[in-house]
Amino acid sequence: MCIRDRSYSSLYFALVNHFERQGGFGLVLQLVRSTKNIEEVFDCVGLVAAANMVYHRMYVKSVIAEFVESVMKYISKIPTDQVKYIKKRNLMEFLERLEKLMRRVYTSKTKGELFIKLQIEISISLLGAEQLEKRIQAIKLIAETCKSAKASQEAYRHTKSPKANDAFVLSNLLKVPQLISEIFGKRSHIELIQRSTDILKFLLLFSSITKEDFNVIWECCVNDEQSKVEILKVISDSLSLLPGELIGFIVEKYVAIPNSELKDQDIGILCELSRNYTQLNLQMLEQILDILWDLLRGGLKGFPEETYERVMHRFCDVITAPPRPEELMKKYFNQCYEMLEAGDDSMLAMVVIRRSMMQLPCTRKNISVQEFISDLLAEGNAVDNFFKDFHRFCNAKSADIVAHERGLKERKLFLVFILNRAGYKMSRENIDFLWESLVKRAITPEDHKVFYDIFKELFTTGIEEHVASMENIKDFFTNTLCSDDNDFQALPIEGMQVIESLLITVNREMDTIVEIGAVRKKGQSYGRYNGIIGPMPPPETVQEEEIEFLVKVLPSEVVGASTLWKIVLEALNEQVTIRAIELLSLIHI
Repeated sequence: MCIRDRSYSSLYFALVNHFERQGGFGLVLQLVRSTKNIEEVFDCVGLVAAANMVYHRMYVKSVIAEFVESVMKYISKIPTDQVKYIKKRNLMEFLERLEKLMRRVYTSKTKGELFIKLQIEISISLLGAEQLEKRIQAIKLIAETCKSAKASQEAYRHTKSPKANDAFVLSNLLKVPQLISEIFGKRSHIELIQRSTDILKFLLLFSSITKEDFNVIWECCVNDEQSKVEILKVISDSLSLLPGELIGFIVEKYVAIPNSELKDQDIGILCELSRNYTQLNLQMLEQILDILWDLLRGGLKGFPEETYERVMHRFCDVITAPPRPEELMKKYFNQCYEMLEAGDDSMLAMVVIRRSMMQLPCTRKNISVQEFISDLLAEGNAVDNFFKDFHRFCNAKSADIVAHERGLKERKLFLVFILNRAGYKMSRENIDFLWESLVKRAITPEDHKVFYDIFKELFTTGIEEHVASMENIKDFFTNTLCSDDNDFQALPIEGMQVIESLLITVNREMDTIVEIGAVRKKGQSYGRYNGIIGPMPPPETVQEEEIEFLVKVLPSEVVGASTLWKIVLEALNEQVTIRAIELLSLIHI
């Protein structure tokens, strides 16, 4: 008796038992052991699996177990000439039927391990086929197995289910040299590579790739540009999972590539490597930073702006991020100081210094971040060299207006940085230079705006914090800004705001006026309103704050009053004129 359940029809019961008495199952087992024809093996599995659910458990242990083992033995050594007969539909049906038989024979854990092994053995045989169709079929089967094993691990990782180990079993089974060589070696094909991304991710996730394997993959990148795109995308997504040996291998390869041959995707890999700097030893980190530095210094011509910005961001972030040694940071700062002094790509030097130091944590004891930054700048005489460079820039008077405005903007940002973050105080000489260069000898209206923006920054946190002496400010306002030689036709509203602030500051210091508070005035404004960027509510609901004061002397004795009259008569900007009139009204009340 080979049937366990009489709920089936008596005819079915009789036929299965009759088949067994006549030696049918014995003949099937003998055929599987002797044949070389894979289609016959598939048919035998289909025949035996058809009655799977009615076999008695004792019969399963004695006969079906032997049959399953014979089938698996055949699959482990599929004859080469039989691989071409494996069709996708037949293969899926075979695997489904065999898995049902294996559930009856083995424990859940053993069945899971053996079935994964079976799938990989079939796939390796298919990979060795000459037909691309068969090789693609193999890749699809392995990829599905990888996804299934990974899903099982995630679903059952907090349980005692054997499925939680499927991914580790598979990762060990995939450690076969022919797998990598068949996909990425001499017989590689773009169709295989495009379909193997899940496999490569799995191998990287479970550290199933050796340095030798990675070398094969890298050679594939070198030999085929289309394959390189697919492979580098997977590597980029998996960098945080790679062991130190493979990261070192990648760094070595990129060090050997001339920067002129790097593509956008290569630069992306380098940026991702630098992001995971904690996985790098000091030598590897320095090698990557050297490549990024060379790219910033001229190796990114022809690349989009976002690529330059990405490299700049990663470089500035890494050289200042702990636990990097201070000596490594100073190596690049010193190069920036030299560039600034020589006027060689000084704008790059300013960008790197400013953006790096803006996020710089203090690594020295008993000093503030501001003191730390000030010390670093002093070591390279950076501030003095910055003003020398500013002189060179202004005297050059570039005919390229776009380049001029870009250079001016970066120098403004650097000056604001050293004022706010390094505690630098402007001298009268500095102020006179800025006035002469940006106002008196302005090339574009933007020059005026930059000058007044710098002064507005001085007032943001208190002008006395940013100038060497208040006497310098009084002298500049009285003898320079209020000079009769000045032409206020092109005075922007930012300039009017600075003149107002200076007038109040200087006269307050001279005790000619006294502030009585602030008044809120209606006016149009833009900003954030209820979480939306755009125009604020209508003008009647928006207010701006302006200072009001009382005059303690005759109006004619208020320093700057005559300049306000000059502005009223000359300014072309209506807002400027209106504010000058309002200030005069306060003075003459």
